[in-house]
Amino acid sequence: MAKTSIFDSRSDEKQWITQIKKIVQEEVKVDIEVPISIFRIPATLASFKPEAYMPRLLGFGPYHHFEPDLYKMERYKLAAASRLQKQFKTLEFDQLVDKLMKFEYTVRACYHKYLDVEGDTLMWIMSIDGLFLLALLQIFTNKDDSEAAHLVDSAGRKLSHDSILSDVMLLENQIPFFVFSKIISIQI
Repeated sequence: MAKTSIFDSRSDEKQWITQIKKIVQEEVKVDIEVPISIFRIPATLASFKPEAYMPRLLGFGPYHHFEPDLYKMERYKLAAASRLQKQFKTLEFDQLVDKLMKFEYTVRACYHKYLDVEGDTLMWIMSIDGLFLLALLQIFTNKDDSEAAHLVDSAGRKLSHDSILSDVMLLENQIPFFVFSKIISIQI
């Protein structure tokens, strides 16, 4: 028998109303002309072939950032992001987050699914993951292979470039592209 409702209980309905009110108050009323560009894969499709849709090593953006199996790499992401931040020599991490806050609703508008995280949490995710991905691009484009030594996991094992790139390319495992240009323009 097919399920006729998304709700399992009355409390689910109340939670839904609270979520809808928050979306209307904080996001829908904001006039932003940004197309949704990061979609959530339906569970039925993702369960059919999870390796094609779910990251295995690194979680980027709000959909996968806090998943326990992927969060093991958070210290690695922070270390790489911090190294790049030091190269910029202009702002501290928290200052970057503060500057990105004015783009919170534009970031939210890029995601297919409602993001049930506070604005500052979302901008910390964007800052960490954005700087990490920029650092990753710097490492991959660097002709000198000595920088590749930084691509190690929390156990000290060298990470496969293919594994990292396959996670970066996943539809759900992304951050909006404009965040990169904002980070660079804020830093320079």
